[in-house]
Amino acid sequence: MSDLNKLTIAEARDKLRAKEITSVEITKSCLDAIDAADALGAYVHKTPELAIAAAKAADARIGAGDAPDMCGIPLGIKDLFCTQGVDSQAASGILKGFKPEYESTVSQKLKDAGTVMLGKLNMDEFAMGSSNETSVYGDAVNPWKVDDRNLTPGGSSGGSASAVAADLCLAATGTDTGGSIRQPAAFTGIVGIKPTYGRCSRWGIVAFASSLDQAGPMTKSVRDAAIMLEIMCGHDAKDSTSADISVPNFEAMLTGDIRGKKIGIPKEYRMDGMPSEIETLWQNGTEMLRDAGAEIVDISLPHTKYALPAYYVIAPAEASSNLARMTVCVLETVQHWVQAMASRNCTKKPVQKDLDQRFSAA
Repeated sequence: MSDLNKLTIAEARDKLRAKEITSVEITKSCLDAIDAADALGAYVHKTPELAIAAAKAADARIGAGDAPDMCGIPLGIKDLFCTQGVDSQAASGILKGFKPEYESTVSQKLKDAGTVMLGKLNMDEFAMGSSNETSVYGDAVNPWKVDDRNLTPGGSSGGSASAVAADLCLAATGTDTGGSIRQPAAFTGIVGIKPTYGRCSRWGIVAFASSLDQAGPMTKSVRDAAIMLEIMCGHDAKDSTSADISVPNFEAMLTGDIRGKKIGIPKEYRMDGMPSEIETLWQNGTEMLRDAGAEIVDISLPHTKYALPAYYVIAPAEASSNLARMTVCVLETVQHWVQAMASRNCTKKPVQKDLDQRFSAA
């Protein structure tokens, strides 16, 4: 069967359980698609051998009748997540060659559920950006085209959005500090969720702004997002901000029935100068909700105007604290390098010249 990479999580799950396909077949379909789409710059560290091994293990687990919903599902993992033995650079030259001896809690949960990691995905360096143009690997590209231009998939989870939209995986992980899941999901026409803070552990994810960062799913459908989010959620003693609350069956909550629900439309979100096509989408979305039986209520969120200024106080302050450790790493590396050069009786001049080259490259 061809085009297995185009399946949703829910479709693949049902076909795997029915023994119509295997995880190895889906995985190979994704790997072929990945190799044919290098121009998108979505994958920055491919792991085909690990993927095939994980897919074989998933097929055995499914055959034994011991398989969670996502067992055998091929995923892409954002480069911000530490993955044991696999390059985890946060799209930065500073972390080049860093292969953690541990696994982030979220990616470990997905691993325990039997998912298949296809590789690491592009992003803005240290998750700071909204267009995936600050990556040491180069730009990620939106698979959607309107003309000959390369368009941005958004950021910072641009590689994740591009990979899901181009069917280079069935789903991907993302992280969101100030829109880094939601914005690229919108740019590429996929589904992205920033969960409530504390729902998903931050342990093992390279930190940007600790009081705002959250991991979340990036998928092809709402149902897929519900399935994947349930696996990603859960209390983690290693994260002091992790919420110790039960994780519901999110998929079971997708009844589609919103009759009698009140849905507020904030007037502050309808800004002056908003393009007419966006205004039309607002109106169409409102009418769809009303036709489905919801009560539409116009509301006001008067503090909306302070949201962006507050973000740009909190996020850079926390980022400067979190990234200070990266500066320490660089300085320690330089110190060891200088000592090694000195032990070889090298002169100061070539040492300084090489340091200048290294820092200009970083």
